[in-house]
Amino acid sequence: MEKRGSRVASGRQILPVCCVCGLIRDETDSARDEQWVTKQTYRQNHGVDPASSRLTHTYCPGCYTLFMNRIAAA
Repeated sequence: MEKRGSRVASGRQILPVCCVCGLIRDETDSARDEQWVTKQTYRQNHGVDPASSRLTHTYCPGCYTLFMNRIAAA
């Protein structure tokens, strides 16, 4: 399995989704220009319905920062 691009042998895409806010990481640009987009924006840009894709959960940068700040304050 490839790490970047998140494709599996079957050709189905695995979409990284923030487990807090639900944004999808758009990996079509270079790794330096990582973008997090809504499901609707992803569908419009790629013609793929996120509901029919396989998902993996992660944190977007904003939610990760909030989460880490809460841990540090505890």
